[in-house]
Amino acid sequence: MYVLSWHRGTEGTIILEIQDRGIGISAEDIAQVFEPFFRADKSRSKANGGVGLGLAICAEIAKIHDAEIKIESQFNKGTTIKIIFNRMTP
Repeated sequence: MYVLSWHRGTEGTIILEIQDRGIGISAEDIAQVFEPFFRADKSRSKANGGVGLGLAICAEIAKIHDAEIKIESQFNKGTTIKIIFNRMTP
């Protein structure tokens, strides 16, 4: 289960927030989760789902839109990912 929400941040930014209540990501793995083909759970295989591209693709899309991605996670409690879009100027 996940929660998707958005709100306005400071200086006109828009923050898209995705939260789950899954197993979380260990502190050691946080730095690597945006690398292509990285999977924190080594026991997962293609048969179980996922090849480790989801967050790498998200990071590239955010980069194209001049957005920043932040990730917070507590092992066995869940993960929150924030995508912060800078203020758009006409």
